[in-house]
Amino acid sequence: MTDLTLRYGEDPATGLPRLEDPGGALDPADLEALRREVDRHYERLVGGPDGQLLALNGSSPGHLPRHFRVAVQDRSRRTPTLVLEAVEVAEVDEGEVTPEPPPAEAPAPAPPGRWQVEFLAEVAEVAAAARGDSTTRSPLEFVLGDLRALLRKDPRKLTLLLLAGYLHVGDTLWQRSGDPGENRYVPAARALAEVAGAALPEGVLDALLSPPPEPPAEPAVPPPRQKEPGWLREFFSFC
Repeated sequence: MTDLTLRYGEDPATGLPRLEDPGGALDPADLEALRREVDRHYERLVGGPDGQLLALNGSSPGHLPRHFRVAVQDRSRRTPTLVLEAVEVAEVDEGEVTPEPPPAEAPAPAPPGRWQVEFLAEVAEVAAAARGDSTTRSPLEFVLGDLRALLRKDPRKLTLLLLAGYLHVGDTLWQRSGDPGENRYVPAARALAEVAGAALPEGVLDALLSPPPEPPAEPAVPPPRQKEPGWLREFFSFC
């Protein structure tokens, strides 16, 4: 199946990424298996050069190709398109699939965005699991597209938003637990706002930085009204 060429890009109808087989050589189950594997490597591939090799060694069926040459199209779009051309193992240079060497004693700092790529690979697996065997996209895959676009545009902003989201979760759990101690998520949000400045969208931390509203005062219960005697009893009382 060396003449197989696939396209992984944005579905214009849904805005979500999808894997297409223009030649119609694959059945839907095989195409879905390949899509899940390509999805895990997507961020690394769109950030690399044309002609890089993708080696699939995951859970896709054994009769499918394991190696693809990758070209990236529309790099400036929200979801760049990958063109994957299947290649024979014999065409693959050994140097292209050699495992990474062990790190040196004093490794260089990881390039910006590296851990975020791993994070999005994990999110892709969660989104795929949320869909299960359904033919429809998981709602999480829409969010995954947003995260991918943000990573390509501004890795630091993605980090700040993830941290802000964690502070909101921590504050919610603290409020729910009824812990009488200090809510440390509020001063943490204040510190994040000072560090991030305009890098965070306006209003992201407002719920944490604004004091909670005072609970409404309970209305005063009026004293029970004394029952007044009826006019007939009042008349006879004077007799």
